[in-house]
Amino acid sequence: MILRVVVWLSAVIVVIGAIVFLVIDAMDKVESIQKRAPWILKILERRDAFVALLMICTVLLIGDGYELLTKEMPEVPALPNVTFPPPPAPHITVDQLAHPIKEQCWVRNYAVPSVPSSGMATMFCNTTYKAPFSLVIEYDQNPVGAEPITFPVKGEFAKYMENLQDNRLIGMFDSPTIIPNQPFSVVVHGANNKSFPLATKVTLRAKNVVQEFRP
Repeated sequence: MILRVVVWLSAVIVVIGAIVFLVIDAMDKVESIQKRAPWILKILERRDAFVALLMICTVLLIGDGYELLTKEMPEVPALPNVTFPPPPAPHITVDQLAHPIKEQCWVRNYAVPSVPSSGMATMFCNTTYKAPFSLVIEYDQNPVGAEPITFPVKGEFAKYMENLQDNRLIGMFDSPTIIPNQPFSVVVHGANNKSFPLATKVTLRAKNVVQEFRP
């Protein structure tokens, strides 16, 4: 390292000296220099050697300067490559609701073993129907009699009117309420012992509702 510094300083001195000699030669003060520093004229007389030495020193300075810039100076670190991953897609949960159940009623016919000419129509609905409401039960023949329509017992009395008109049994109810999936029944009597009346259609009329259902 010390040797390199000495060589570098010598080259700088040679270059500066060459510049000074060129300035002196251009100012045309040879007689004054000959009296005061005759050794300078000897150097100027050997210009070819002086120019070669000047070129060597210049190349040396350029090489050292380039090496200093590329090796001695610390490299500027490259900017960090920062990658931001995209945010995950939102998790969406879709709850599929069950299809709404249609509000409706059903009727089933049953025989009464103790009375061969009697049949029982059992009805039930999947929703609530509050009183007042009416029931019209149509049969395949004209019943000769009917028992009261029975509802599940739930602390309230049935209050209604019931009558037969040809093949229809008509009931007008002020109470009770039709409870979902709770059956209610009526027994009617036929005119002979060969067959019992079968309910063919039931019409329920409640507030803003008309419901017709068949076996």
